[in-house]
Amino acid sequence: MDKQINVVPLGGLEEIGKNMVAIGYNETYVIVDAGMAFPDEGMLGVQSVIPNFNFIKENESKIKGLLLTHAHEDHIGAVPYFMNQFDIPIYGTDLTIGLLKNKLKYFKVRNKENLKTIKENQEGFYLGGLYIEPFNTVHSVFGSVAYVIKTPQGNVVHMGDFKMDFSPIDRRGMDYSKLVSLAEEGVELLISDSTNALREGLSNNEGNVAKELEREMKLAEGLTIVSSFSSSLPRVQSIIQIAEKLDKKIIVAGTSMLNNVSTAIELGYIKTKPGTVVSSKEFKNYPREEVVLLTTGAQGEASAGLMRLANDGNQDIKLKKNDTVILSAGVVPGNERSVGHLIDALLKKEVNVVQKEGIHTTGHGHSEDLKLIIDILKPKYLMPFHGEYAMLQEHKKLGESVGVKRENIIMASNNDHVCINKEGFKITPGENLEPTHIDLTEKGVVTEAIARDRMIMSKSGVAVVFITKKHRGEEVNIDIKLRGIAVNVDVFSITKKAEEMYKEQIMFDDDLKNNLGKKNYKVIRLFSNLFSKESGIRPMIIPFFN
Repeated sequence: MDKQINVVPLGGLEEIGKNMVAIGYNETYVIVDAGMAFPDEGMLGVQSVIPNFNFIKENESKIKGLLLTHAHEDHIGAVPYFMNQFDIPIYGTDLTIGLLKNKLKYFKVRNKENLKTIKENQEGFYLGGLYIEPFNTVHSVFGSVAYVIKTPQGNVVHMGDFKMDFSPIDRRGMDYSKLVSLAEEGVELLISDSTNALREGLSNNEGNVAKELEREMKLAEGLTIVSSFSSSLPRVQSIIQIAEKLDKKIIVAGTSMLNNVSTAIELGYIKTKPGTVVSSKEFKNYPREEVVLLTTGAQGEASAGLMRLANDGNQDIKLKKNDTVILSAGVVPGNERSVGHLIDALLKKEVNVVQKEGIHTTGHGHSEDLKLIIDILKPKYLMPFHGEYAMLQEHKKLGESVGVKRENIIMASNNDHVCINKEGFKITPGENLEPTHIDLTEKGVVTEAIARDRMIMSKSGVAVVFITKKHRGEEVNIDIKLRGIAVNVDVFSITKKAEEMYKEQIMFDDDLKNNLGKKNYKVIRLFSNLFSKESGIRPMIIPFFN
């Protein structure tokens, strides 16, 4: 199929997070976003999961740029790893690039000359033969944009993450005039966020949240602590404005919150009066009821600012009886237990904890938001994106309900190759590529072999086997040390049997004498079977030869 639009989703389908998609025409591509996802409970020692970059490696010369829609981790979390492997320019708004630079400092990524700043509604620009037009959207972080990728086959619109907030905190709002003009031009393909497709109605706006927060902050006793996501900068702006209205000082705590707020103030996205924001060192200079502490940790993260407060880990500020903690963030699925532990720790300090609907909202559009975008743009093809399977299927139904033909809704999977030409579209199933698992050190990659070893150790423990020849190689002494094994193992009996088996099957095998790898493998297999037979477990066997 020549002269066609090509779309290759590299992450974000049938999952939350890891957003990344290649969009192109013929032999020219751009990538939109490079995000991470959090690991499942079974991914031992894994810090994050990022897309498999195999497609990019194979097509690097054809890829003209990486376009970032906004600065959330599920859209920029993989960028440091991307930059370490590829020499491709990266585009984003000043705030997106600013917050990304904070992240790159942490990862010590130096080649920042590839970072290019764009404006929300700037004139378009060419990347190869593709004409790119960014336009403003509304999300839970400032500086969010959608992209139009113009091709001879038609316009592709990637909406990023968005909601239909008609009274946004920064007054910028969705660029509705751009949506109307795109509808007039015609939209060949709409790629749209599905995260909240299952939630009915329109999403709540930040203006309503600000009213509820003001009500709670007026009622608050003692020191007021408000915890939110560090990237929820519209919420931060509301909290600062409310504090100023109540004649209170703001202290920002937590590394990510400090970095993000400082960058947003520097770039003019967050506005404060002189003297409103003070350092934690200055806390002792003010009555505690005249201070609002803004921090991270509403998800119960052990290292975040709020849990450190609950555990008396903040050197400058200590909680006291009747202080007020306001959790201005919804509980992310999977974090219920850690949030429960956090609230328990706070209640033991005899502080007031406020956790309720109305003091937080989503940055993702609900079903009516999604339908409204489709209805305005009237795309020929719709590709539901960023969501679990049920969310994608519901988005498909929403598309049908506002006029998109069922046969024109593209339900792809990660790594599929979608081709659109004048005759229609075709999905070629992609390779079954494993995503990349990043180690807790954030420096190494957890391969399938490493993951398998960690799973064995977590379930069955480790047996370290020291093998020493004696009497001129005619006899052998084996010493076994066990770690992490709960069952009662007769080590003496297993050791004696291991020595006999080693002499019978390995010690005098000429084929193994000069082949350490083969010898190692046979010892592991032999002793693993022995442990299984004698004790019912298969620990990881680590042999040492003396």
